[in-house]
Amino acid sequence: MAFPYTKPFPNGLPDARLFPKRLAVKRGGRNLTKAAVKMISLLVVAAFAFYQLVGAGLIWGKAWLAPILIERAWEVDKANGWSAANPTKPWGWADTYPAMKLSVERAGKIIEEQFVLAEPTMRALAFGPVLLDDSDATILFGHRETHFKMLGDLDAGDRIIADLRGGAQRVWTVRTNWVTTEDAMFVPDRSNNHTRRDLLMVTCYPLDGLTPTDQRYIVWATAE
Repeated sequence: MAFPYTKPFPNGLPDARLFPKRLAVKRGGRNLTKAAVKMISLLVVAAFAFYQLVGAGLIWGKAWLAPILIERAWEVDKANGWSAANPTKPWGWADTYPAMKLSVERAGKIIEEQFVLAEPTMRALAFGPVLLDDSDATILFGHRETHFKMLGDLDAGDRIIADLRGGAQRVWTVRTNWVTTEDAMFVPDRSNNHTRRDLLMVTCYPLDGLTPTDQRYIVWATAE
């Protein structure tokens, strides 16, 4: 499963060199003075800065509010005994819902918890890891800057516990990790034991990178 990535949102302000030192535009018999040009330039820069701040605020707001709404949707269905015909959506226009609750256990202590969303789409990926339920493995995708930043901290022997809808549970043990290209990803061969579906967690690499890349960091965990 491959996801297209867009270029990062442009940063910074317009280069001051783009604005000429002197500009005189005759309009209605009056010249646009140097002070007026400076004022217009400042207004343009301020408007652009305000636009970026609003965009950053919306991103922060979604990052803060979405997990709360996703957990609430999960708890509503859990309280109803998972009996609802349709899963509860985190918000009215959502095209996804929480598919599992993922916990990372180390030395008997839970060190990380987050919800995995159904529907492996770019829109859902903005709000949490997404589930690709392959026939040979359970595959999770997440952004390296947010939800799957924690992949770099996982150690061999860590346990990954998934509480599924309906009350069932799956448990895996982290074995190893590797880096590969997007078009060379594979599911490790476990043909000798088809009944134990392994877990693959995938994000972009390098983990601290900011630019688009075709490299993928994969954590492999085997079923207990």
